[in-house]
Amino acid sequence: MLTRGAERARAENAQATTASTTKDDGATKRRKRVHSDVEKEPKRLQPSRTVKDKGVQQTHLQLAGTGRKDATRSKHTKKAVKAQPAAKKVKKVHEERPAKTAAKAENSSEDKDEAAESTPAPIQSKEGATTKESDCPSTKGTKTRAATASSSGETLVERSQTPKVKATRSMVAIEDFDWVRDLGAGGTAKVYLCRKKDSKQHYALKAIQKNTIRSSASRKRILNEQRLLEHLAVGNPFVIKLRESFHNETHLFLALDYHSGGDLLSAWTALGGSLDAKVVKFWTMEMVAGLSSIHKCGIVHRDMKPENVLIDCDGHIVITDFGMAKQLQERTSDTEQSTYETTNSYCGTELYMSPEIIQGLQYSFSSDWWSLGIMMHEMLLADLPFCKEEERNSCMDRVLDRIVHEDLQFPQPPEISTKEEDLVRELLNKDHEARISEDGIKGHRYFAGIKWKRVDLKGYTPPYIPDMDPPEQSDDEYVCMGIVLESEKGKKGRGSGERGVSEAI
Repeated sequence: MLTRGAERARAENAQATTASTTKDDGATKRRKRVHSDVEKEPKRLQPSRTVKDKGVQQTHLQLAGTGRKDATRSKHTKKAVKAQPAAKKVKKVHEERPAKTAAKAENSSEDKDEAAESTPAPIQSKEGATTKESDCPSTKGTKTRAATASSSGETLVERSQTPKVKATRSMVAIEDFDWVRDLGAGGTAKVYLCRKKDSKQHYALKAIQKNTIRSSASRKRILNEQRLLEHLAVGNPFVIKLRESFHNETHLFLALDYHSGGDLLSAWTALGGSLDAKVVKFWTMEMVAGLSSIHKCGIVHRDMKPENVLIDCDGHIVITDFGMAKQLQERTSDTEQSTYETTNSYCGTELYMSPEIIQGLQYSFSSDWWSLGIMMHEMLLADLPFCKEEERNSCMDRVLDRIVHEDLQFPQPPEISTKEEDLVRELLNKDHEARISEDGIKGHRYFAGIKWKRVDLKGYTPPYIPDMDPPEQSDDEYVCMGIVLESEKGKKGRGSGERGVSEAI
């Protein structure tokens, strides 16, 4: 039964809806609808559309007309408010996005007191950041949002939980080095002699322009060289040592040990092109020891040549340039002897390249022993096998064909000993499976009496000590290169991820 007030409101609504006016010609025109007093009320006082039956406002009007107590009205009102899921929704959002909800709750605390009260209490850190331990998911590889405090207020930072490889070296930049002079240049890199400011130590700084390594293969090769040098840093006395790696906006840098004796090519050029047999034996002996230590790490060099073998200040050899090197995967075997997978990549310097690489066959460490045989032949006879002097820079197809198909020929009458010739023939066996290996080389009669443990300790006195290359020597030809490096100092060099080259690519 409707109350008197409700009947009056209903009558007003019906009258407003059906009201009309009549024109002089008898036609009727509907008058503009007149809103009732109930409809003129603000929306917050109008009946709720989410409550079943008659709604909160209609219940309020009915109760007001019947004269019931406020206790009954407050009971219905409380039930209606409880039915609204606002508080639970805020709590759910807070659990999914802790930082965003926490920031919103803080900024709108005056307008949404109820939402703030229903939000779980966060943990306050020393810096003022609000986080919640239960809100951090432990799923590996997912991204979470964390609220971090700064002087400007709350900010949102995406943080990946996937573990990353962190560099162990200290933070270094190009500003820590003084340029001395240029040492050389290659296809994509230049090598500078630099002096570190704090230690006054000289380094061969290899600078690689980033715009020359846009392809994925180039990036992979540079990262591979850095990784292999780090792997060979301990326990390999005849391998170049990588001391630092860093980058800036334009270049990648590898700081390597500087050896002032030059390379083998410059050494026997300085000796007039002819080498004493003792010098050849000593260099070959230490190259065998160096390659053996590299192979034991599962690495094949693939670019052995005189330019990639340096001489230190004491006369010992140092193998460098691992840009073409490859880490071979070790095979699972029941035997104690380690075996490794093979590869068939075409890479290296063609004059020192083995037949199996040229033919695209599978190969492993034996290709390095072929290159050593070419170098030994060149040191003993001052000439490359399978290549005439006029063909060094041309007719490379003809040279490669000789490497694969023609037999090795020695000059007659013999110019070297039978022991030397025999070892060279064993190293230059075209069948890589029948080619002499590490154990056969170390046990060859050419190295009779050599104690290889003493070789590994650099216990033999070098027969040749190179003239020292003065580090501070200047050359006007290379002054412009110093300007290039000096210009890099004006740029930001200590940015994020500058600890290692691997983080820059």
